[in-house]
Amino acid sequence: MILSALILSQGSGPVLATGPFLHFPYVQIGRPTQVATELTLMWQAPIEPGKWEVTYQSSQGVRHNLAEFNQVDTTSPGFLNFRTELTSLTPGKPFKYEVWKNGNKVFESTAKAPVKSDQKWRLVSFGDCGRGTKEQAMISYQASKVNGDAVLLTGDIVYDLGRVSEYETKFWNYYNGSATSPERGSQMMRSVPFIPVLGNHDMASNDLTKYPDGLAYFYFYQVPLNGPKLASNSPLTPNARGAGLSNFLAAAGENYPQTANYSFDYGNAHFVVLDSNPNVNWTTPELIEWLKKDLSEADPKKWRIVTYHHPEFQSSKVHATDRWMRVLSDLYVKYKVDLVLNGHVHNYQRSKPIELSFKPFLSTALNANDWTVDKAFNGTTVTSTEGVIRIVTGGGGAPLYNPELEPTPDKWLPFTEKYHVRHSFSQLDFDGDKLKFTQIDLEGKTLDSFLLMRKPKN
Repeated sequence: MILSALILSQGSGPVLATGPFLHFPYVQIGRPTQVATELTLMWQAPIEPGKWEVTYQSSQGVRHNLAEFNQVDTTSPGFLNFRTELTSLTPGKPFKYEVWKNGNKVFESTAKAPVKSDQKWRLVSFGDCGRGTKEQAMISYQASKVNGDAVLLTGDIVYDLGRVSEYETKFWNYYNGSATSPERGSQMMRSVPFIPVLGNHDMASNDLTKYPDGLAYFYFYQVPLNGPKLASNSPLTPNARGAGLSNFLAAAGENYPQTANYSFDYGNAHFVVLDSNPNVNWTTPELIEWLKKDLSEADPKKWRIVTYHHPEFQSSKVHATDRWMRVLSDLYVKYKVDLVLNGHVHNYQRSKPIELSFKPFLSTALNANDWTVDKAFNGTTVTSTEGVIRIVTGGGGAPLYNPELEPTPDKWLPFTEKYHVRHSFSQLDFDGDKLKFTQIDLEGKTLDSFLLMRKPKN
Protein backbone atom coordinates (compact mmCIF):
# COMPACT_ATOMS: atom_id res chain seq x y z
CA MET A 1 0.00 0.00 0.00
CA ILE A 2 1.35 3.43 -0.96
CA LEU A 3 0.92 6.15 1.65
CA SER A 4 1.42 9.90 1.65
CA ALA A 5 4.94 11.01 2.42
CA LEU A 6 3.68 13.18 5.30
CA ILE A 7 4.01 10.85 8.30
CA LEU A 8 2.03 11.96 11.32
CA SER A 9 2.91 9.00 13.49
CA GLN A 10 4.49 5.60 13.13
CA GLY A 11 4.46 2.32 14.98
CA SER A 12 7.24 0.39 16.64
CA GLY A 13 10.76 0.04 15.28
CA PRO A 14 13.89 1.80 16.49
CA VAL A 15 15.62 4.47 14.44
CA LEU A 16 18.48 2.81 12.58
CA ALA A 17 20.69 5.83 11.99
CA THR A 18 21.30 9.27 13.45
CA GLY A 19 21.07 10.85 10.01
CA PRO A 20 17.95 10.96 7.82
CA PHE A 21 18.93 8.02 5.57
CA LEU A 22 19.61 4.34 6.00
CA HIS A 23 20.75 4.29 2.38
CA PHE A 24 21.45 7.34 0.27
CA PRO A 25 19.12 8.08 -2.68
CA TYR A 26 19.71 6.16 -5.89
CA VAL A 27 18.14 6.07 -9.35
CA GLN A 28 16.34 3.17 -11.04
CA ILE A 29 14.96 2.54 -14.52
CA GLY A 30 11.52 2.39 -12.88
CA ARG A 31 8.33 1.50 -14.72
CA PRO A 32 8.43 3.98 -17.56
CA THR A 33 5.84 4.80 -20.16
CA GLN A 34 8.47 6.78 -22.03
CA VAL A 35 11.83 5.19 -21.38
CA ALA A 36 13.87 8.09 -22.76
CA THR A 37 12.54 10.65 -20.28
CA GLU A 38 11.93 8.91 -16.94
CA LEU A 39 13.74 7.49 -13.91
CA THR A 40 12.69 6.51 -10.40
CA LEU A 41 14.50 7.88 -7.34
CA MET A 42 14.57 5.62 -4.27
CA TRP A 43 16.00 5.66 -0.75
CA GLN A 44 15.44 4.00 2.62
CA ALA A 45 14.97 5.77 5.95
CA PRO A 46 14.12 4.93 9.57
CA ILE A 47 10.50 4.67 10.64
CA GLU A 48 9.94 8.14 12.04
CA PRO A 49 7.75 11.18 11.32
CA GLY A 50 8.77 13.39 8.45
CA LYS A 51 7.75 15.14 5.25
CA TRP A 52 9.98 14.24 2.31
CA GLU A 53 10.20 16.18 -0.93
CA VAL A 54 12.36 15.93 -4.05
CA THR A 55 13.20 18.80 -6.38
CA TYR A 56 14.90 18.18 -9.71
CA GLN A 57 15.70 19.85 -13.00
CA SER A 58 13.40 18.61 -15.76
CA SER A 59 13.24 19.69 -19.39
CA GLN A 60 10.35 21.93 -18.36
CA GLY A 61 11.98 23.57 -15.35
CA VAL A 62 12.36 22.66 -11.68
CA ARG A 63 9.80 20.16 -10.39
CA HIS A 64 8.76 19.40 -6.82
CA ASN A 65 7.57 15.92 -5.82
CA LEU A 66 6.32 14.54 -2.53
CA ALA A 67 7.80 11.07 -2.09
CA GLU A 68 5.69 7.94 -1.69
CA PHE A 69 6.70 5.07 0.56
CA ASN A 70 5.85 1.65 1.83
CA GLN A 71 6.84 0.26 5.21
CA VAL A 72 8.98 -2.86 5.35
CA ASP A 73 8.32 -4.81 8.55
CA THR A 74 9.86 -8.14 7.64
CA THR A 75 13.21 -7.13 9.08
CA SER A 76 14.15 -6.19 12.63
CA PRO A 77 14.09 -3.25 12.81
CA GLY A 78 11.96 -2.23 9.83
CA PHE A 79 12.38 0.73 7.49
CA LEU A 80 10.52 3.00 5.10
CA ASN A 81 11.15 2.45 1.40
CA PHE A 82 10.74 5.78 -0.44
CA ARG A 83 10.39 6.46 -4.15
CA THR A 84 9.32 9.16 -6.56
CA GLU A 85 9.19 9.42 -10.34
CA LEU A 86 11.52 11.80 -12.18
CA THR A 87 9.77 12.65 -15.44
CA SER A 88 10.29 14.98 -18.42
CA LEU A 89 14.07 14.61 -18.27
CA THR A 90 16.25 15.76 -21.16
CA PRO A 91 17.49 12.53 -22.79
CA GLY A 92 21.16 11.80 -22.25
CA LYS A 93 21.81 14.91 -20.18
CA PRO A 94 22.93 15.16 -16.54
CA PHE A 95 20.48 16.80 -14.16
CA LYS A 96 20.56 17.91 -10.55
CA TYR A 97 18.22 16.66 -7.85
CA GLU A 98 17.79 17.46 -4.17
CA VAL A 99 16.06 15.60 -1.34
CA TRP A 100 14.43 17.60 1.44
CA LYS A 101 13.10 16.48 4.82
CA ASN A 102 10.91 18.75 6.94
CA GLY A 103 11.97 21.76 4.90
CA ASN A 104 15.72 21.06 5.13
CA LYS A 105 17.89 19.92 2.25
CA VAL A 106 19.46 16.62 3.30
CA PHE A 107 20.95 15.34 0.03
CA GLU A 108 21.88 16.49 -3.45
CA SER A 109 23.46 14.86 -6.44
CA THR A 110 23.47 14.76 -10.22
CA ALA A 111 22.19 11.89 -12.31
CA LYS A 112 22.15 10.99 -16.00
CA ALA A 113 18.85 10.93 -17.85
CA PRO A 114 18.28 7.89 -20.11
CA VAL A 115 19.42 8.31 -23.69
CA LYS A 116 17.27 8.33 -26.80
CA SER A 117 17.58 5.60 -29.40
CA ASP A 118 19.69 7.80 -31.68
CA GLN A 119 22.28 8.65 -29.01
CA LYS A 120 25.52 6.83 -28.23
CA TRP A 121 25.61 5.27 -24.77
CA ARG A 122 27.58 2.97 -22.49
CA LEU A 123 26.48 0.00 -20.39
CA VAL A 124 28.58 -1.41 -17.55
CA SER A 125 27.94 -5.00 -16.47
CA PHE A 126 29.26 -7.38 -13.82
CA GLY A 127 27.89 -9.95 -11.41
CA ASP A 128 28.72 -12.12 -8.40
CA CYS A 129 29.74 -9.00 -6.59
CA GLY A 130 28.33 -8.38 -3.09
CA ARG A 131 30.87 -10.34 -1.08
CA GLY A 132 32.40 -7.51 0.94
CA THR A 133 35.88 -7.93 -0.54
CA LYS A 134 38.60 -5.46 -1.48
CA GLU A 135 38.21 -6.66 -5.08
CA GLN A 136 34.54 -5.66 -5.01
CA ALA A 137 35.54 -2.13 -4.01
CA MET A 138 38.18 -1.96 -6.74
CA ILE A 139 35.76 -3.13 -9.44
CA SER A 140 33.18 -0.57 -8.30
CA TYR A 141 35.81 2.17 -8.39
CA GLN A 142 37.15 1.22 -11.84
CA ALA A 143 33.62 0.87 -13.24
CA SER A 144 32.73 4.33 -12.00
CA LYS A 145 35.67 5.80 -13.90
CA VAL A 146 34.31 4.80 -17.33
CA ASN A 147 31.27 7.08 -16.91
CA GLY A 148 28.58 4.61 -17.96
CA ASP A 149 24.91 5.40 -18.46
CA ALA A 150 23.58 2.28 -16.69
CA VAL A 151 24.89 -0.76 -14.77
CA LEU A 152 23.56 -4.29 -15.30
CA LEU A 153 24.14 -6.72 -12.42
CA THR A 154 24.18 -10.32 -13.72
CA GLY A 155 23.02 -11.92 -10.47
CA ASP A 156 24.33 -12.98 -7.06
CA ILE A 157 24.13 -9.35 -6.08
CA VAL A 158 24.61 -10.07 -2.37
CA TYR A 159 26.15 -13.11 -0.64
CA ASP A 160 25.40 -15.54 0.79
CA LEU A 161 21.64 -15.44 1.11
CA GLY A 162 20.36 -12.17 -0.39
CA ARG A 163 19.18 -10.75 2.96
CA VAL A 164 18.58 -7.11 3.89
CA SER A 165 21.27 -7.46 6.58
CA GLU A 166 23.76 -8.55 3.91
CA TYR A 167 22.95 -5.54 1.76
CA GLU A 168 23.86 -3.44 4.80
CA THR A 169 27.40 -4.76 4.99
CA LYS A 170 28.19 -5.92 1.44
CA PHE A 171 26.37 -3.67 -1.00
CA TRP A 172 25.29 -0.11 -0.24
CA ASN A 173 28.65 1.25 0.89
CA TYR A 174 30.36 -0.23 -2.17
CA TYR A 175 28.10 1.38 -4.79
CA ASN A 176 26.47 4.34 -3.04
CA GLY A 177 28.61 5.12 -0.03
CA SER A 178 30.16 8.28 1.31
CA ALA A 179 33.32 8.21 -0.83
CA THR A 180 34.79 7.07 -4.14
CA SER A 181 38.17 5.34 -3.98
CA PRO A 182 39.77 1.97 -4.77
CA GLU A 183 39.44 1.06 -1.09
CA ARG A 184 35.81 2.12 -0.65
CA GLY A 185 34.17 1.68 -4.03
CA SER A 186 32.00 4.32 -5.67
CA GLN A 187 28.80 6.35 -5.57
CA MET A 188 27.51 5.23 -8.97
CA MET A 189 23.99 4.36 -7.85
CA ARG A 190 23.02 7.94 -7.12
CA SER A 191 23.82 8.88 -10.72
CA VAL A 192 23.02 5.91 -12.98
CA PRO A 193 20.50 3.08 -12.62
CA PHE A 194 21.58 -0.36 -11.41
CA ILE A 195 19.53 -3.03 -13.21
CA PRO A 196 19.12 -6.33 -11.30
CA VAL A 197 19.15 -9.95 -12.43
CA LEU A 198 18.06 -12.62 -9.94
CA GLY A 199 20.83 -15.06 -9.00
CA ASN A 200 20.77 -18.19 -6.88
CA HIS A 201 22.22 -16.42 -3.84
CA ASP A 202 19.66 -13.62 -4.20
CA MET A 203 16.84 -16.10 -3.55
CA ALA A 204 18.64 -18.39 -1.09
CA SER A 205 16.85 -16.87 1.94
CA ASN A 206 13.32 -17.77 0.86
CA ASP A 207 12.60 -19.48 4.19
CA LEU A 208 11.16 -16.37 5.83
CA THR A 209 10.79 -18.06 9.21
CA LYS A 210 14.51 -18.61 9.44
CA TYR A 211 15.41 -15.40 7.56
CA PRO A 212 12.67 -12.77 8.05
CA ASP A 213 14.79 -10.23 6.14
CA GLY A 214 15.20 -12.57 3.17
CA LEU A 215 14.53 -11.98 -0.54
CA ALA A 216 15.76 -8.39 -0.31
CA TYR A 217 15.98 -8.34 -4.11
CA PHE A 218 12.23 -7.68 -4.16
CA TYR A 219 12.49 -4.52 -1.99
CA PHE A 220 15.31 -2.44 -3.42
CA TYR A 221 14.73 -2.24 -7.18
CA GLN A 222 12.11 -0.59 -9.36
CA VAL A 223 11.84 -2.22 -12.79
CA PRO A 224 9.01 -2.84 -15.29
CA LEU A 225 6.25 -5.27 -14.29
CA ASN A 226 5.74 -6.74 -17.75
CA GLY A 227 6.90 -10.31 -17.10
CA PRO A 228 4.72 -13.42 -16.97
CA LYS A 229 2.16 -13.20 -14.15
CA LEU A 230 2.73 -16.26 -12.00
CA ALA A 231 1.18 -16.99 -8.62
CA SER A 232 3.45 -16.08 -5.71
CA ASN A 233 3.38 -19.66 -4.40
CA SER A 234 4.18 -21.21 -7.77
CA PRO A 235 7.23 -23.47 -8.14
CA LEU A 236 8.11 -21.22 -11.09
CA THR A 237 9.01 -18.42 -8.66
CA PRO A 238 11.49 -18.23 -5.74
CA ASN A 239 8.72 -19.98 -3.75
CA ALA A 240 8.88 -17.91 -0.57
CA ARG A 241 7.49 -19.64 2.48
CA GLY A 242 7.36 -19.52 6.25
CA ALA A 243 5.83 -17.52 9.06
CA GLY A 244 7.08 -14.24 7.63
CA LEU A 245 5.50 -14.77 4.21
CA SER A 246 2.48 -12.52 4.72
CA ASN A 247 4.65 -9.64 5.94
CA PHE A 248 7.03 -10.12 3.03
CA LEU A 249 4.25 -10.14 0.45
CA ALA A 250 2.74 -6.98 1.92
CA ALA A 251 6.10 -5.18 1.87
CA ALA A 252 7.28 -6.42 -1.54
CA GLY A 253 3.89 -5.75 -3.11
CA GLU A 254 3.72 -6.11 -6.86
CA ASN A 255 7.50 -6.55 -7.07
CA TYR A 256 7.11 -10.20 -6.07
CA PRO A 257 7.40 -12.23 -8.18
CA GLN A 258 7.07 -9.93 -11.21
CA THR A 259 10.58 -8.45 -11.05
CA ALA A 260 12.21 -11.87 -11.55
CA ASN A 261 11.39 -11.72 -15.29
CA TYR A 262 10.94 -8.47 -17.20
CA SER A 263 12.02 -6.53 -20.27
CA PHE A 264 12.74 -2.92 -21.12
CA ASP A 265 14.20 -0.63 -23.76
CA TYR A 266 17.15 1.61 -23.04
CA GLY A 267 18.55 3.75 -25.81
CA ASN A 268 18.82 1.66 -28.97
CA ALA A 269 18.68 -1.71 -27.16
CA HIS A 270 15.93 -4.04 -25.97
CA PHE A 271 16.81 -6.07 -22.86
CA VAL A 272 15.12 -9.23 -21.60
CA VAL A 273 15.89 -10.25 -18.00
CA LEU A 274 15.17 -13.89 -17.11
CA ASP A 275 15.11 -15.87 -13.87
CA SER A 276 17.40 -18.81 -14.63
CA ASN A 277 17.24 -20.44 -11.20
CA PRO A 278 16.72 -24.21 -11.46
CA ASN A 279 13.25 -24.07 -9.90
CA VAL A 280 12.10 -22.23 -13.05
CA ASN A 281 11.07 -24.55 -15.88
CA TRP A 282 11.72 -22.71 -19.14
CA THR A 283 9.88 -25.36 -21.14
CA THR A 284 6.63 -24.23 -19.49
CA PRO A 285 4.32 -22.93 -22.25
CA GLU A 286 3.38 -19.77 -20.33
CA LEU A 287 7.02 -18.75 -20.00
CA ILE A 288 8.04 -19.75 -23.52
CA GLU A 289 5.14 -17.87 -25.09
CA TRP A 290 5.93 -14.74 -23.07
CA LEU A 291 9.56 -14.83 -24.20
CA LYS A 292 8.65 -15.46 -27.84
CA LYS A 293 6.14 -12.63 -27.82
CA ASP A 294 8.55 -10.24 -26.17
CA LEU A 295 11.38 -10.92 -28.62
CA SER A 296 9.18 -11.01 -31.71
CA GLU A 297 7.57 -7.67 -30.83
CA ALA A 298 10.80 -5.89 -29.91
CA ASP A 299 11.66 -2.89 -32.05
CA PRO A 300 13.45 -4.28 -35.13
CA LYS A 301 15.73 -1.24 -35.18
CA LYS A 302 17.16 -2.03 -31.73
CA TRP A 303 19.75 -4.41 -30.33
CA ARG A 304 18.37 -7.48 -28.56
CA ILE A 305 20.19 -8.42 -25.37
CA VAL A 306 19.12 -11.32 -23.13
CA THR A 307 20.53 -11.63 -19.62
CA TYR A 308 20.24 -14.15 -16.81
CA HIS A 309 22.49 -15.57 -14.12
CA HIS A 310 23.35 -19.16 -15.07
CA PRO A 311 25.42 -19.51 -18.28
CA GLU A 312 24.67 -22.47 -20.51
CA PHE A 313 27.98 -22.19 -22.39
CA GLN A 314 31.16 -21.90 -20.30
CA SER A 315 34.37 -23.89 -19.72
CA SER A 316 34.96 -23.76 -15.96
CA LYS A 317 34.74 -26.92 -13.90
CA VAL A 318 32.74 -25.09 -11.25
CA HIS A 319 29.04 -25.11 -12.22
CA ALA A 320 29.90 -27.19 -15.29
CA THR A 321 26.55 -29.00 -15.18
CA ASP A 322 24.37 -25.89 -14.73
CA ARG A 323 23.33 -25.90 -18.40
CA TRP A 324 19.55 -25.99 -18.21
CA MET A 325 19.12 -22.66 -20.02
CA ARG A 326 20.26 -24.36 -23.24
CA VAL A 327 16.60 -25.14 -23.87
CA LEU A 328 16.21 -21.52 -25.06
CA SER A 329 19.29 -21.36 -27.29
CA ASP A 330 17.54 -21.87 -30.62
CA LEU A 331 15.02 -19.14 -29.79
CA TYR A 332 17.86 -16.63 -29.60
CA VAL A 333 18.94 -17.50 -33.11
CA LYS A 334 15.37 -17.48 -34.43
CA TYR A 335 14.58 -14.07 -32.94
CA LYS A 336 17.99 -12.62 -33.78
CA VAL A 337 19.29 -11.96 -30.28
CA ASP A 338 22.64 -10.17 -30.54
CA LEU A 339 24.24 -10.97 -27.18
CA VAL A 340 23.63 -12.95 -23.97
CA LEU A 341 25.09 -11.73 -20.65
CA ASN A 342 25.53 -14.10 -17.69
CA GLY A 343 27.19 -14.36 -14.28
CA HIS A 344 27.35 -17.31 -11.82
CA VAL A 345 30.84 -18.44 -12.88
CA HIS A 346 33.40 -16.18 -11.17
CA ASN A 347 35.60 -15.20 -14.07
CA TYR A 348 35.31 -13.78 -17.59
CA GLN A 349 34.51 -15.92 -20.61
CA ARG A 350 33.46 -15.16 -24.18
CA SER A 351 32.02 -17.77 -26.48
CA LYS A 352 32.31 -18.00 -30.21
CA PRO A 353 29.02 -17.07 -31.92
CA ILE A 354 26.83 -20.13 -31.31
CA GLU A 355 24.42 -21.05 -34.06
CA LEU A 356 21.54 -23.52 -34.21
CA SER A 357 21.82 -26.72 -32.21
CA PHE A 358 20.54 -30.15 -33.17
CA LYS A 359 17.26 -30.42 -35.07
CA PRO A 360 14.89 -31.38 -33.65
CA PHE A 361 16.11 -30.14 -30.29
CA LEU A 362 16.65 -33.18 -28.05
CA SER A 363 17.09 -33.22 -24.30
CA THR A 364 20.31 -35.18 -24.78
CA ALA A 365 21.78 -32.09 -26.44
CA LEU A 366 21.89 -30.41 -23.05
CA ASN A 367 25.08 -32.28 -22.25
CA ALA A 368 26.72 -31.98 -25.65
CA ASN A 369 29.54 -29.52 -26.30
CA ASP A 370 29.85 -29.78 -30.08
CA TRP A 371 27.43 -27.00 -30.92
CA THR A 372 27.77 -25.30 -34.30
CA VAL A 373 29.75 -22.06 -34.10
CA ASP A 374 30.59 -19.28 -36.55
CA LYS A 375 34.33 -19.74 -37.01
CA ALA A 376 34.67 -16.79 -39.39
CA PHE A 377 33.74 -14.14 -36.80
CA ASN A 378 36.82 -12.54 -35.23
CA GLY A 379 35.49 -9.24 -33.86
CA THR A 380 37.96 -7.14 -35.86
CA THR A 381 37.75 -7.69 -39.62
CA VAL A 382 34.65 -9.92 -39.46
CA THR A 383 32.14 -8.34 -37.11
CA SER A 384 28.77 -9.69 -38.30
CA THR A 385 27.36 -13.08 -37.36
CA GLU A 386 24.10 -15.01 -37.30
CA GLY A 387 25.32 -16.80 -34.17
CA VAL A 388 24.87 -15.57 -30.61
CA ILE A 389 27.84 -14.64 -28.43
CA ARG A 390 27.68 -15.50 -24.73
CA ILE A 391 29.51 -13.39 -22.17
CA VAL A 392 30.21 -14.60 -18.63
CA THR A 393 30.96 -11.51 -16.55
CA GLY A 394 31.05 -12.95 -13.04
CA GLY A 395 34.18 -11.29 -11.69
CA GLY A 396 32.51 -8.53 -9.69
CA GLY A 397 34.13 -9.29 -6.33
CA ALA A 398 33.55 -12.88 -5.19
CA PRO A 399 36.47 -15.40 -5.15
CA LEU A 400 37.48 -16.54 -8.64
CA TYR A 401 37.04 -19.95 -10.27
CA ASN A 402 39.45 -22.32 -12.02
CA PRO A 403 42.52 -20.17 -12.74
CA GLU A 404 44.40 -23.31 -13.81
CA LEU A 405 42.39 -23.40 -17.02
CA GLU A 406 43.35 -19.93 -18.26
CA PRO A 407 46.73 -20.88 -19.77
CA THR A 408 45.44 -24.16 -21.26
CA PRO A 409 43.08 -23.39 -24.18
CA ASP A 410 43.17 -27.06 -25.22
CA LYS A 411 41.11 -27.80 -22.09
CA TRP A 412 38.43 -25.21 -22.90
CA LEU A 413 35.23 -26.48 -24.44
CA PRO A 414 35.09 -26.00 -28.23
CA PHE A 415 32.75 -23.01 -28.14
CA THR A 416 34.96 -20.92 -25.82
CA GLU A 417 36.94 -18.07 -27.40
CA LYS A 418 38.32 -16.19 -24.37
CA TYR A 419 38.88 -17.18 -20.74
CA HIS A 420 40.32 -14.83 -18.09
CA VAL A 421 40.38 -15.51 -14.37
CA ARG A 422 40.55 -11.95 -13.13
CA HIS A 423 38.12 -9.67 -11.32
CA SER A 424 36.66 -7.54 -14.08
CA PHE A 425 33.64 -5.82 -15.57
CA SER A 426 32.16 -5.47 -19.05
CA GLN A 427 31.86 -2.19 -20.94
CA LEU A 428 29.46 -2.10 -23.87
CA ASP A 429 29.54 0.97 -26.11
CA PHE A 430 26.45 1.27 -28.32
CA ASP A 431 26.80 3.44 -31.40
CA GLY A 432 23.95 2.85 -33.82
CA ASP A 433 24.37 -0.58 -35.41
CA LYS A 434 27.88 -0.99 -33.95
CA LEU A 435 28.80 -2.31 -30.50
CA LYS A 436 32.28 -2.15 -29.05
CA PHE A 437 32.72 -4.61 -26.19
CA THR A 438 35.61 -4.26 -23.71
CA GLN A 439 36.40 -6.34 -20.62
CA ILE A 440 38.33 -4.32 -18.02
CA ASP A 441 40.01 -5.65 -14.88
CA LEU A 442 40.18 -4.21 -11.38
CA GLU A 443 43.30 -2.20 -12.25
CA GLY A 444 41.78 -0.68 -15.38
CA LYS A 445 43.58 -2.97 -17.84
CA THR A 446 41.84 -4.39 -20.91
CA LEU A 447 41.43 -8.18 -20.90
CA ASP A 448 39.44 -8.52 -24.13
CA SER A 449 37.70 -6.45 -26.77
CA PHE A 450 35.76 -7.00 -29.97
CA LEU A 451 33.40 -5.27 -32.37
CA LEU A 452 29.93 -6.57 -33.17
CA MET A 453 27.44 -5.39 -35.75
CA ARG A 454 23.74 -5.57 -34.96
CA LYS A 455 21.83 -8.32 -36.75
CA PRO A 456 19.27 -7.10 -39.32
CA LYS A 457 15.79 -7.72 -37.84
CA ASN A 458 12.73 -8.66 -39.95
